[in-house]
Amino acid sequence: MSSTDGSVFESAGRRGLHVMWTALAVIVALGSAWIGTDPASAGKYEYPEAKTEEVTDNYHGTIVKDPYRWLENPDSKETLDWVEKQNELTKKYIDAYPGRDKIKNWYKKIWDYPRYSLPFKRGDRYFFSKNDGLQNQ
Repeated sequence: MSSTDGSVFESAGRRGLHVMWTALAVIVALGSAWIGTDPASAGKYEYPEAKTEEVTDNYHGTIVKDPYRWLENPDSKETLDWVEKQNELTKKYIDAYPGRDKIKNWYKKIWDYPRYSLPFKRGDRYFFSKNDGLQNQ
């Protein structure tokens, strides 16, 4: 249990998101050959400008530039605005991807099965989580 409140569900959720995004990246990368389309052919996109700042650190005499440090604050208005623009671009790409429905249906097929977590103890009781298949987490 590595999460801040010790919740098995919280740490499992993070692992699940990481697995989901990694799998999505692999599917999109390999999906071109599987579906017979080239993602680059979806069109040109205008990426949001990521400003740079003159930020440097000195690590034992080695100067390291960190021009995107402002993005490390996930709660700042600038970061949230930039992420929102990135999400809009990504959604535009994914929505236009010709094999999107085929990939979505493939994921439904392989993920539609019941899953149970390992039991864990809280006080004198034992608990586990259950997902019937495609229900929200």
